[in-house]
Amino acid sequence: MPVDPLSLALMAVNVGASVFNNWRNNKQSHKLQEKQQEFARAATERNKQRMWQLMREGQELALEMERETHENRLEDIRNDFDKILHRLAYIEAIKTWPLKVLPIVMKNQSLGSLIATGDENIAMHCILTPSNCIQFNKHILPTIEEKLADFCNLHWSTLSSHPILFYSGAWKTGTTPTGVEISQLKTNLRNLPTLLITPFFKPEGGIVFQINAWGIGVELETEIECADFSYAESYKSGIDYLQEEDIKERTIEEFIPYLQCLVGYIADQYFWTNHNESPLLPTLLAMKVVNTDGMQYLNTASEERYSNLLDVCVEESLAMPFSPEKMLSLLEGSASLWDETTRTDKLEEIFITNAQRRSNNAISSMNEALYCELYSKEDLPFLRKFIELYQYDDYKDDFSNLFEALESIDFDYSILESTDITALETLAGDGDSVAMFRLGEIYECSMGTDFNPDLSDKYYSMAINAMQRLAIVRAKIINRDSIAGDVDFLASIDCVQSSILLSQAFYYGLGVEQSTERAMTELEKWSNSNHPLISYIAAELVIQEYGDQQKELIEELLIRSSNLGYIKAQLKLMELYEDGAILQESPYRVVEYAKKAALQGHPDGLLVLALCYIRGYGVNINKNKGKELLVMAADRGNTDAIEIINQIK
Repeated sequence: MPVDPLSLALMAVNVGASVFNNWRNNKQSHKLQEKQQEFARAATERNKQRMWQLMREGQELALEMERETHENRLEDIRNDFDKILHRLAYIEAIKTWPLKVLPIVMKNQSLGSLIATGDENIAMHCILTPSNCIQFNKHILPTIEEKLADFCNLHWSTLSSHPILFYSGAWKTGTTPTGVEISQLKTNLRNLPTLLITPFFKPEGGIVFQINAWGIGVELETEIECADFSYAESYKSGIDYLQEEDIKERTIEEFIPYLQCLVGYIADQYFWTNHNESPLLPTLLAMKVVNTDGMQYLNTASEERYSNLLDVCVEESLAMPFSPEKMLSLLEGSASLWDETTRTDKLEEIFITNAQRRSNNAISSMNEALYCELYSKEDLPFLRKFIELYQYDDYKDDFSNLFEALESIDFDYSILESTDITALETLAGDGDSVAMFRLGEIYECSMGTDFNPDLSDKYYSMAINAMQRLAIVRAKIINRDSIAGDVDFLASIDCVQSSILLSQAFYYGLGVEQSTERAMTELEKWSNSNHPLISYIAAELVIQEYGDQQKELIEELLIRSSNLGYIKAQLKLMELYEDGAILQESPYRVVEYAKKAALQGHPDGLLVLALCYIRGYGVNINKNKGKELLVMAADRGNTDAIEIINQIK
């Protein structure tokens, strides 16, 4: 099959060229070039922190420049009416205007579509002009225009994210488009996205489409020869369609899907380049909305066009950058054209290329590209989108580790240290899984609030359902399950919570070699932390390993945890002061820590305090108060309290 002429016409000026030209003409383009040069220097010096900073700054600048170009286009549509109306007020000017619809109306239609949708996507205006063949214009063109208008109104409506305004019968009767008329259109509609298609019959036989387009991010002025049409060589400017009924029917059958693909492809480039909208035409082809029966070359050509477009985008991303999400949106809209293997290969190529650009080193595999240190929080939107599109089991754990590591790193020193319950509840309500985990901790450990096991379980469960990695690992440890696949993740985020979980994993040997020493080392990293679990778990380890040989250390650790509000530390001290095996028996201390636990509503603290009052253990006897506390303990489900009350009755 001959090389598709539409690809040749558009590939010469597509992705990189169109975006780069827009940026180069922008008053801030030199700033972007400076950022790119400084990024290259930072990459050479392996200054990753500076590279990340420059990437963030470059991306913000690039987006600002795209917004500026877009605003200029909007400003032209909104503010240029008076000038155009002034020019067209003269009768002669109106007479020479080649279209039935005036430019002020065309611009007003764009503005109207913006108001109707509330979107900033400016519609592309499409006009099919008369040909140099009178018979074609009379017998064929009206049908084609009608079908194209229906196609655009139904699938590219002004209420969609890919609006096309198709002007059926827009050209004045008896007017043949010439360079003068087209120049006039460009002058008066200079920033309005416009596509002009003119069928031209060659005297020696054959047909070409003359393409003129502007305001779409690139200016097109080219011809596309349609050599694949059934009667390509039979088309001549004087053809009599009334005598050639077969040619007439076949012409309509072939012209309509061809023009639907041509208009769709150019529209896809415009909406993707300027508004980052995923292509729409591939989906319409896959759904058979565009009838390509007997025209398989249209499917093949479309596959090649979008494949080439993506390849150029990936290749040029190494030089331009700061927007890998744009490649994913292009692939997402084009994916229906390719088989699963091709889609996977293209996705992985995007991921590897993005990693290569970040590292400034040659990267040839997904394993290399998944190296965590290449990424920062700014990559999370790209990673989310990539994982959503990838949907294969390959590298599933690697993606999960990378994503969770980046997310956790960014929240370790903010959300995971916060005790602002109101703020955390707002975040959790918005779906923040780290805030959910933190609330589970706060209610479990009584951090600035009373112990509440129900709320703690609720938020931990929410975090697990939201696939929060720390919550999942915590549940595994409670069930004494292996966390072998999570050890690298916990080590990489290096926060209080990860060290607590790692220490427990090392102590119990859950997926790692059992080592009390390693467990203690993890806890010692945070010996100055105000997290109550650090000192409590350390005390438990010391009790298990050394018993009464380290009674002073045990007492110090548990008192610290208790003073931070941790109810298990309070109950443990209450137990140890009553038992006398490790810490010296102290009725007064038993009452002290039973009160602390009782004040948080814990049934065990209430029971012990009740018995102290009834027996006069560490406190003056007060049987009535003791009975009140027994009832409170029973109401909270303490079975011993329930049994004692039944015996009293």
